[in-house]
Amino acid sequence: MAYLYKQKDDIVDFTVTADTLVGDIVPLGASRVGMATLDALAGEKTSLRVAGVLADVPALTTEAFVEGSVVYWDDTAKVATLVSTDNTPMGICVEEGKLVDVVGTIRVLIG
Repeated sequence: MAYLYKQKDDIVDFTVTADTLVGDIVPLGASRVGMATLDALAGEKTSLRVAGVLADVPALTTEAFVEGSVVYWDDTAKVATLVSTDNTPMGICVEEGKLVDVVGTIRVLIG
């Protein structure tokens, strides 16, 4: 059976379940996340970046993110977390970033 090449693997088309803005983190089912590259309304198909390093990802300062930490996405709170329960796998922390106040930022390798 022959297979056809459809698109590069770092950006995929995906139907979003909520209104989405460029830069929003979007869970793709329960196993990974992508970052919106276009605005979309709920039910529309949009392009999501699913590989690469995301900068300035919001993260709670109450958690000890270190280089190499496995990171999850809490879609309710809209922050990166180290807690796997009820959250979507996101990637690996590659830079601790700026942690200020209650929410700081980290860099995360997704894909």
